[in-house]
Amino acid sequence: MTKSILTFYFICLNTFLYSQNINITGRVLDVESKKPIPDVLIIVNHNIIAYSDINGKYILELPKSFKNEIVFSHISYETKSYNLNNLVNHSEISLKNTNNYLDEIVISSTKISKKEILKIATKNYKNKIRKESYWSSVNLKQVLKYKDSVPCYLEVDGNLFSLGDDRNVWNWPILVPEESRRTKENFIKSKAEKKLLKERNQLYSNFGLESFNSAFLLHYGFFENGHPLSKNGRNLYRFSIKNTIELDNEKCYVINYEAKKPITKIKSWPFYKIRGQIIVTKENLTLKKITSLFRRFKKNKEDGIDVIFTINYQLINDIIYPKNISYDIKFPQFESKGILNFKNIYEAKIENYRKKISSNRYLFRFSEVYNKYNSLYWKSKPLRSEFLINELNSIFNKKNTDSIFLEGAKQKIFVKKNELNLEQPEKKILSLMYRDMN
Repeated sequence: MTKSILTFYFICLNTFLYSQNINITGRVLDVESKKPIPDVLIIVNHNIIAYSDINGKYILELPKSFKNEIVFSHISYETKSYNLNNLVNHSEISLKNTNNYLDEIVISSTKISKKEILKIATKNYKNKIRKESYWSSVNLKQVLKYKDSVPCYLEVDGNLFSLGDDRNVWNWPILVPEESRRTKENFIKSKAEKKLLKERNQLYSNFGLESFNSAFLLHYGFFENGHPLSKNGRNLYRFSIKNTIELDNEKCYVINYEAKKPITKIKSWPFYKIRGQIIVTKENLTLKKITSLFRRFKKNKEDGIDVIFTINYQLINDIIYPKNISYDIKFPQFESKGILNFKNIYEAKIENYRKKISSNRYLFRFSEVYNKYNSLYWKSKPLRSEFLINELNSIFNKKNTDSIFLEGAKQKIFVKKNELNLEQPEKKILSLMYRDMN
């Protein structure tokens, strides 16, 4: 009895601690002119968590126990770091303008110019990035936030077909689920094309996976087309080396970048204010990590979609692959936030895949695998993810998770008439996938 009481106590204490967050609202100003500085990146552990708006305003929500440094970074200004207590007491940040560009300074310890660092890093990226298409086993965790609520959670263990160097965004990768768990998704697709979501009691049962396909895979495709170290990217951005750091026991250079123009066109689509950081190893200038923030819009910036990517890379047999990708995609009405972990890379070259696989990103929305829940499979697999901790706690604390996922699996599926005939294409892709991986 005493043990049960203690267990209950610690669960409640843990929930209480997680719920204690601090909201910080501040501004970033030029130290001399006192004018607001827009587009300042706010970074924790080399991940972009927020940025300042056109008025220099920023908003942060962090746990009271938060101990990491909070970094304010802009390509044209000095970088400043704060701990949580300092930031609470001094939320107005003043930055000093610098004109520290690539060709003006030499790194004294290595006797290599900043311009040369970028040149070699770009060459290494070109020569080492995987160019052929490949399969990789992945784990996807994703939450969808609508207004101030988190109405659904999606997790998939499966395989992702990546296009390698074929960066035609109209041939998007395919996520093939093997096991899935998801909560009931309280969304409905509106009849009006301009309004994606409506508040009703009806259910739209595959919104999580559709959001991953339509939002993440689409924007990631555009990002790869304009990657700062790609041939195309080198012409789109200006760069500045800020400092050196140690990451995973390796000394690295941190390179800030931002688009040369306010509006950048990639594959004829307009993107607004692209900026971020690149981290390359100091020893051989190989890409290790990148963060990117941009806004995509069709007609005007106010109706745009804000996108934040953080991508960690890994070297396998001297070839660069993604290790994990965290993303935060903010639509006008909802937010899609997730992390995609690559567990295995199947390196075998796939011949003539365009003739064998139709890159239909919606193919597996209605698959039997996606729409079932195997509680035994997920029993030993943790839900927690540091990147999604606040959102996950709001869903799962004090709740029976098995019953939540069972409700999602039993949710009625709405299938359009023109999407009913998917059984044969699905089986075909599964057979090709297993053949290629084996």
